[in-house]
Amino acid sequence: MLRIIYHWFLLAALASNALLAEEPLPLPVPDTEIESESIVGFSLEELEAMALSHPAITEAAGKVRAARGEYIQAGLYPNPVVGYLGSEIGNEGRGGQQGGFLEQEFVTSHKLDLQQQAACWEIRRREQLLAEVQLGVLCAVRIRYYEAAIAERAIAVATDVRDASQQGLKLTEQRKAAKEVSDVDVLQSRFELDSAKVTVAQSEAELFGARQRLEAALGGMSLADLPIAEFPMSELPNWAWEDAWTRVRTESPSLAALQLDIERARWNLRRQIAGRIPNVTIQAIVQDDHATGYTVAGAQIGMPLPFYNCNEGNIEQARGELLAATRAVGRLEAELQAKLATVFREFQSARTQAETYREQMLPDADRAFKLVKVAYGSGDMDYLRLLSAQQNYSRTHLAYLKTLQTVWTRHAVIGGLLTAED
Repeated sequence: MLRIIYHWFLLAALASNALLAEEPLPLPVPDTEIESESIVGFSLEELEAMALSHPAITEAAGKVRAARGEYIQAGLYPNPVVGYLGSEIGNEGRGGQQGGFLEQEFVTSHKLDLQQQAACWEIRRREQLLAEVQLGVLCAVRIRYYEAAIAERAIAVATDVRDASQQGLKLTEQRKAAKEVSDVDVLQSRFELDSAKVTVAQSEAELFGARQRLEAALGGMSLADLPIAEFPMSELPNWAWEDAWTRVRTESPSLAALQLDIERARWNLRRQIAGRIPNVTIQAIVQDDHATGYTVAGAQIGMPLPFYNCNEGNIEQARGELLAATRAVGRLEAELQAKLATVFREFQSARTQAETYREQMLPDADRAFKLVKVAYGSGDMDYLRLLSAQQNYSRTHLAYLKTLQTVWTRHAVIGGLLTAED
């Protein structure tokens, strides 16, 4: 940035000398090497680290912890029941039989093991959902980071054009004083300067909005007034369709979560089928018989008769959940493939456009602008040609930045395995 400031101060000094000599002012050349400038600020890695404390991530982590608690609870054996038992109290004026009992329910058919297996797969499923949320948050941060970085560069381009328009107005006024151009050229030059100022203001507003969206993507975290650190935009990312689709299909946390849900549903079905066999309850009783002075004992064994309830409703529900989980994998694969096709097309199209801008259109626009400025400064070119070249320069550079934003945001969506919306 010091180089840019020095550049403009030098041009200002040249301009003042030219005015004193009443000679045509050379128009400043907009800094076409803006991509190489380094601005110290928030890097993408720093922002990603900050995003790990996003409320959505901590919420998903809490659900994983809850699933682990469910796993522990699912394997716990029923507690024994202990109590007081009194009978024949007051018979013949005596205390009757006084004592207690101990009762235990015995779980049959390995129901607890089956419940824990289902709960174990639920833990793994929620861990994948946590990974999905993390990828979604990071993808959103990357998108907003690229958006803010592009907006900062757009301000730099718009500022260069504004300064060039301001110097152009001075040169046009000087040529008007020399009766080389008409008042129309001066008015047109002034209008172009005002338009350039409006573009700068719009670019600043876009940057403000982009930073607000970046803070929202970070979970409402407030950023300092430091700029967004630049990234090497000239090194365009690339994807091949087969590689992108293979990675989405094999690494997508949402797909993995559905596949784990199939296993959870299978174990739950086995648990519900085992529920058709009732548990057994055994009770042991010990009492003192005050009538005879003896200690007596008793035992009871009981189990529900599966006459009305054979757990058929839960079994049918478990079968439906298994069927739905199985079909959900194919549905999500189709949705991800369709979304990837759209995003991939947009990515490849924008990448091709960016290469065309960088290799052909930008050099041509820059060279044309320089040639027209020289010709206009020497009086060999009218203002309309200068205006057209300057507008073409501005449009080309700003369009290039917008294309770069599309390239990098679509790259982020693919790298985030299509878990976040643009």
